[in-house]
Amino acid sequence: MIQSALIRCFSLLTLALTLAGMHAQVSEPDTFPAALNVLGLTPASTQQQWIDTYEKEHRQTQDLSTRKVSAAGSQQLSEIVNTVQIYQPESFAAHYLAYLDQFPQDQSFERLKKAQQAEPDNALIFDDMMFLGVVSQDKSVTAQYAQKLLNSGVFSEAVLEYARNVLHSMPDGSVVVTYGFDDTFPIWIAQYVSGIKPNVKVVPVDLLGNPKYAQRICSLLGVEKVSFADMDAKKRIDHLLNSSYPYLYLALTVDGGILKKAQKKLYLTGLALHHLPDGIENVSTLVYNWENQFEKNHLNSNEGIIRNYQLIYAVLEDYYEYSGNAASLERIRSRMRNMKSKLSKTKSSSPATH
Repeated sequence: MIQSALIRCFSLLTLALTLAGMHAQVSEPDTFPAALNVLGLTPASTQQQWIDTYEKEHRQTQDLSTRKVSAAGSQQLSEIVNTVQIYQPESFAAHYLAYLDQFPQDQSFERLKKAQQAEPDNALIFDDMMFLGVVSQDKSVTAQYAQKLLNSGVFSEAVLEYARNVLHSMPDGSVVVTYGFDDTFPIWIAQYVSGIKPNVKVVPVDLLGNPKYAQRICSLLGVEKVSFADMDAKKRIDHLLNSSYPYLYLALTVDGGILKKAQKKLYLTGLALHHLPDGIENVSTLVYNWENQFEKNHLNSNEGIIRNYQLIYAVLEDYYEYSGNAASLERIRSRMRNMKSKLSKTKSSSPATH
């Protein structure tokens, strides 16, 4: 009896060890993916190396005009995400990269919450937590992380001023479609931290991939409720432009091809384009916004921002020349000369490309 019991115990122990070995083989394979070795990743890579590699690959494989990642790029990114889950499970990097890979679907925000629990003060998630606040309609979360993102110092004073001037380009109750990092989160900072035009609705084109958020925006704009998940950025904006909403705007950072296609219905009012099928007299609005609303302390501080002011300067130059306002005309021309000089210096100091 004792011998039989010992044999049974030994058999159970052997089975347990075998299963444990099988589990270990599944969770940590003998060979690390060669494609990730080529990217510089190894089983010993740090969390930051995993994140940096993912973000670099995403930038290199994304079409900026459509916001779509290539099929090969998507496969590579998924392999990075799947592999970090094996070698660093439950880490900040594992949850954060899973969030990025699934964004902006609802399940992605569950992974974001886990990343936040792992490292609540990691500045990488401050902007993403603002997305979470917007999607979940929790203004307290959006405001909390707007303050954190501002305190992180990631945005220059020029970018923050630019964002405030975007809001100064439209009335309360407007909807503005934005296209990227520097024209979305600084605007939310202006609204949630500084209290500037909180009733303007900011619509990041990337966030339209979230079904619940997209349905709310479609309802607001009075357009057909469709799935944006498989649409690229151009098609998403095209659909929104079917709206007859009287205060719909596009940020100047929206892809130039999209703006060109819709140019007959777009009217410059500052750092935004007012979309109206029937047209408006927009020059007087632009002049008023420039002279009475805009902040002008950092217009020459950042190349990207300078470029976005060029169209405003051109319209103002024509207006002041036509109206005979010599003093204002000279001030605008002075700004144009300064801008041209700065852009020229920036271009000449850039390394040559082949």
